[in-house]
Amino acid sequence: KFQERKTGSISFGAGYSSVDKLVGFAKVAQINLFGKGQKVSLEWEFGKRRLSFTFSFEEPWLWGSRTGLGLGLWNTDRRFDTFDESRTGGNVTLSRRFSREWIGALTYTLQDVSISTGGAFSTAGQLTSQNGTASSLSPTLTWDTRDNRILPSRGFRNSLTLDTVGGILGGTFDYLRGVYDFSNAVRLTGRLSIGTHARYGLANGYGGSDVPLF
Repeated sequence: KFQERKTGSISFGAGYSSVDKLVGFAKVAQINLFGKGQKVSLEWEFGKRRLSFTFSFEEPWLWGSRTGLGLGLWNTDRRFDTFDESRTGGNVTLSRRFSREWIGALTYTLQDVSISTGGAFSTAGQLTSQNGTASSLSPTLTWDTRDNRILPSRGFRNSLTLDTVGGILGGTFDYLRGVYDFSNAVRLTGRLSIGTHARYGLANGYGGSDVPLF
């Protein structure tokens, strides 16, 4: 006889970083909503220089196919030494699993962004305030051979994303960005593994626009 395990979780914690100082978080998640494999989560992060709310929903098998649907909403406020940043927005992602290792995705993101000088310890004149709407379309191709998506002991993950922001998509900002993300895990002995992670990106404005700070 099989018994379905509990799939809901509530987690919270606290930490300290040189950028955000004292921080904390609380998260509620369900990875098998209504027994249909859907994932939903709500997260709250707070601290002296950070306050954010994030909601996400994922349907991994849309209409019983290999196509997935993801939705995200967020509202974040962060304070840096020289500027403050606020973001409010959301995205919609359609993904397709071509095989166990290959996944393609297409994401549309719309967010209001506010970058204002006069941060926590700002030096006047170093940065220019930027406010506007970022509208982007981002295809992503991922090659993932890891044996476990959460705690891998071997394998690698390669991901390439190309962002087109503005132009015919509208919004205030116009730029192109490419991001390559690589991570791998190697088993050393027994249950001991070591992992590496690298991320590289390039961005360039077009139509007379510069690349924004964010």
